[in-house]
Amino acid sequence: MINLKIYNSAAYKAFNFFDDYKALCTAVFSRVQGIFVEDNYFIATRDYQKLEKFAVIFNNRLYLLQQDEYAKTENTILLEHDLFIGKILSLNETVDNVKIAEDVTIKFKINLLNSEIQWVKQFLYCIHEHLAGRESENKTLINHDTIKSLIADVIAHIHTADALIEDSNTGSDYLIAISQEVIKAVQILAKLGGGRAFLRGNVISMLCLFTAFSTVYFKQD
Repeated sequence: MINLKIYNSAAYKAFNFFDDYKALCTAVFSRVQGIFVEDNYFIATRDYQKLEKFAVIFNNRLYLLQQDEYAKTENTILLEHDLFIGKILSLNETVDNVKIAEDVTIKFKINLLNSEIQWVKQFLYCIHEHLAGRESENKTLINHDTIKSLIADVIAHIHTADALIEDSNTGSDYLIAISQEVIKAVQILAKLGGGRAFLRGNVISMLCLFTAFSTVYFKQD
């Protein structure tokens, strides 16, 4: 894929989730490198693969995970963002002298969803500007009924996600619902973006990555 400035908007920047995700994990683990585990799976930045061991939070307990205690999965989209999916094979070394607050995992998930929503809003703005500057059948694309309907759908999904977060309900069903609203918004953005959506650092990359996060951290029972 090609990395180009494909939207003529001052707000545009290519989608790359590495820095966002690194910051989310650092905010929780502070001075050590660590990651959250959900049902034996996790997503981590690739620099973790260089560590002999790193901290993980699993069921509100802190463990030190060694290289031979997890399997990794990578694909083109994950590599594009220097991320990988890991599967826990065993957990043997606990850190009993560190207390984990019960709401740490919830805060991580909410911050993750907020970060995703901000990316969706940015791309909606850029695509809106792009469509407003192009014409078809003697009117701008943004004024075609089909386009207006799709944009309204994206906005509706974003507003629903925002409302659910503001509701302060931290139940797993709420978090799953927020993740699903984000995915639906990105799916529609992909339609609005047309061929540009498939370029590197664009909407399809966002859709694939957010789907991976949803599968790992917001999976329905």
